[in-house]
Amino acid sequence: MSDPNAKKKNTPYRATICFTAAAVLLAGGCVGYDALLSRPEEPPAVSLGLTAELKKPEFDKQSGTYAESFTLTLSTATTGGRIFYTTDGTLPTAESQEYLLPITISDRSHEPEVLASRTDVSPNAKYVPEERITKGTVIRAVTMDPAGNLSEVATHTYIVGKDYGDIGVVFLTTDPVNFYDDATGIYVLGDAFKKWKEEADPSAEIWESQGNYSQKGREWERPIHFEITEPDGTVFSQDLGVRIMGAASRTYFQKSFRFFVRTDYDEEKRVNYALIPGALDDSGEPLEKYKTFLLRSGGNDTDYAKIRDPFIQSIFADRNFAVQESRPVIAFLNGEYWGIYSLRTDYSDNWVQYYYGVPNEDVVSIKKGEVEDGEDADIELYEDFVNFIEESDFSDDKQYGALCERMDIQGFMDYMCAHILIGNEDGPIQGNNWRIWRSRTVTDLPYQDGKWRFMFYDTEFSLGLYEDGKNYRINHFKKAMTEKTQFAVLFQKCMENESFKEGFIDTFFDMLSNNFSASVTTPTLDALEQQYKPYMSDQFNRFGPDWVAQWMKPYENYYANQVANIRTYLTNRRYVILDQMKETLGVEGDEVSVTISAEDGTAGSIRVNTSEIDWADGKWNGKSLTGRSVKITATPAEGYTFTGWSGDVTSSDQTITVTLDGDLSLTPVFTKN
Repeated sequence: MSDPNAKKKNTPYRATICFTAAAVLLAGGCVGYDALLSRPEEPPAVSLGLTAELKKPEFDKQSGTYAESFTLTLSTATTGGRIFYTTDGTLPTAESQEYLLPITISDRSHEPEVLASRTDVSPNAKYVPEERITKGTVIRAVTMDPAGNLSEVATHTYIVGKDYGDIGVVFLTTDPVNFYDDATGIYVLGDAFKKWKEEADPSAEIWESQGNYSQKGREWERPIHFEITEPDGTVFSQDLGVRIMGAASRTYFQKSFRFFVRTDYDEEKRVNYALIPGALDDSGEPLEKYKTFLLRSGGNDTDYAKIRDPFIQSIFADRNFAVQESRPVIAFLNGEYWGIYSLRTDYSDNWVQYYYGVPNEDVVSIKKGEVEDGEDADIELYEDFVNFIEESDFSDDKQYGALCERMDIQGFMDYMCAHILIGNEDGPIQGNNWRIWRSRTVTDLPYQDGKWRFMFYDTEFSLGLYEDGKNYRINHFKKAMTEKTQFAVLFQKCMENESFKEGFIDTFFDMLSNNFSASVTTPTLDALEQQYKPYMSDQFNRFGPDWVAQWMKPYENYYANQVANIRTYLTNRRYVILDQMKETLGVEGDEVSVTISAEDGTAGSIRVNTSEIDWADGKWNGKSLTGRSVKITATPAEGYTFTGWSGDVTSSDQTITVTLDGDLSLTPVFTKN
């Protein structure tokens, strides 16, 4: 214990802490005399850098949501070590608040918004939340040893009084300067907007405006601490780099993020965690490695149903093109509620490696005509492919066969069918949002055959978006057959080959009968709506937009109507699209049904043309036309034997091909061994 003189000498310093450091209020008021008496009279010199050898402070509570207020205790294993912390997202230094007493963590939602009150993030109306948003407490702490060395930073976020049930919660923490500085902040209009406005065409649309948030490349990447807490209490965290992502959606209040793993930020070379539980690679193994990943706000659908792209990606997940796995999460930025996001996989050369097993250094991907992954010289591979297409006549079977050697032809059929079915108004048919990849070298290993393959993304400008689901009559077959974009022209040239045309029509019926059937779309949409719906009132209060906040309350009804618009589109699209296909492609025949049923759908699997059908309940119904053939294969499950077909066709062959002259009803017979 220090002597009375020391007490007397330290009293003025105690007063300074009480009235100049606002963060001490989190500790329940002014620090006590005894704690101050233990302070050295002169603080040690501050180190210029951080050291990994010096251990971070330890927290007695992990990040997450808590029902009630509590006190947080920090500790250090460093002899003579002192702990300094911040509560505003900035990195702590020896000049930050010193930890002396346990910190009281309570619900801060009644306090004024800080980041959410910023209106310099969008050229649109200056919206701010009408009601207080949920706010947590962010603690960033370092240990300083007696020599003045600082440890790496420990970051935790705590939410009190809010229960998010079975949805994951993501905490993002960064120095506010990284997002909000006019010169360097990546989330704001900033200096880039001022410059753009001086030079812009006065007739430019708002969504065309450029701001700091529009800037791309490594120089517009910022450090951020990423942490996710799972409903079961599991916590994963890592220091990453972050950039703003998207196109027109960069102008929205709620922006999307792309995260990068680099040793500049953390010693880990990748995220080794199942960010998306249930996501599998191509071989069926859990996908638990990431070099990049996304938090996506919903793109064009952000202010509407928000779930169009996750829904579409999900219903086509079994087709021969890449899709992005996702899950909904609630996000917080520096402790402030930041809305609901889709946490999802991100296409990259590393993703191809983790998913398909192709070495990342061998991956070439082209996004909208430019090299996205690979080397600059790889553009020649793409240009050679484009030249080949332009110079070839695919009505000639030999030249069409050469195309099949260069491109995953079934994948192309699937890809075009998917965009046509959903009525995508901003996809490859229109010349936007397309990406293809291949291996640079050619081997006999799977996916290293040098064929171009397709990646599905940003599909939400579809399913009746902006039209309340009522534009389902637009004929996208006709668009595919008349547009002059690269994908449309390739499709038109392929349709001159009879083999491709027949395969495409078969694929269309397969996807219409399976992926786009009510038996698939309805439960998928129901599940997503149930996941998102409980959190949409907070979402619209936080981000608006202003027209929703002013005119569309209660938010629950607005959101229900937005999902209902998707249902309207899906139901009516199925009624009109078959006639559109027949009219546009010159296909004849009357509509017929193909029904496959059995007592036990788990006794074996059924494949119809290009699709493994979902018939766990032992029933499946598909569509086709008279005069067309269907190829059906039955494969017994383990412990069963296939003994034949009964119904309109009797056969002991596992694979049968039937030319339709009317409705077809079949029963596969499986016998238990």
